[in-house]
Amino acid sequence: MEFLNKVVQGDALELLKKIPNESVDMVFTDPPYFIREQVVIHRSMNPKKYKYVGRDIVSGGWSWDNQWEAEEDYLMWTWEWYKEAVRCLRVGGHLVVFFDRLRQYWLWHFGEKLNMKTRQPLYFILTNPVPRARKVDFMGAVCSIFWQTKGTYSRKHAVFNYELGQHNNYIEVPITPKPKDRPRHPTEKHEKVVEWLIKYLTKEGEIILDPFTGSGTIPYVAKKLRRNFIAFEIDKKWVEVAQKRIDRIQAEELTPYLVSTV
Repeated sequence: MEFLNKVVQGDALELLKKIPNESVDMVFTDPPYFIREQVVIHRSMNPKKYKYVGRDIVSGGWSWDNQWEAEEDYLMWTWEWYKEAVRCLRVGGHLVVFFDRLRQYWLWHFGEKLNMKTRQPLYFILTNPVPRARKVDFMGAVCSIFWQTKGTYSRKHAVFNYELGQHNNYIEVPITPKPKDRPRHPTEKHEKVVEWLIKYLTKEGEIILDPFTGSGTIPYVAKKLRRNFIAFEIDKKWVEVAQKRIDRIQAEELTPYLVSTV
């Protein structure tokens, strides 16, 4: 397969069309959330009023995340990539998406059209959530993950590595630390969250598809765990960051597990 084990620059909607039907074992991705407005928490403006003082916290307003004019446009775009991702996924393969909890209904709705079995909700819980400087609500520590399986969740077709032991449907991690040797993507997820789900839901040598790879956390962890990957990213800057990150892993670690044909 032409895209195997490299980060490819381009529009996911176009690149997904080039992947053969039912040729990947897992779709694991973190698409844009459509956070339209930039939110700034000014933690440094009044140290006497706020207990937690530090750099201002900025979220949302990124060009790649607010490119749609209306909610309907975003949902149509989501349907387009979702149906292509499902087409690429083999029967029994898992689809795992970091997604806005308020819009997860739509992934369930789309899945009903395509014989996708919605599984239990998954979560990662931040052990050091951002303090609420305005003191009007709770710290946001619980982040949700959407999980489906194509066609059937029978273990004859759907991998679940139960021998790894019983596990809660959540994992606790700190906020992703700032890397010393590369930029950190604004929405980068902790490697331990990705590792947990790849270990339980795939086997060594299987192919994981990530159409919105950002700084490459999912393919990076996949390669470390001796899985194959297909990764797309539209922004050249993040393609280079992700590829360099992955290239640091010794190539010989993956060689016995490479899949030459699909």
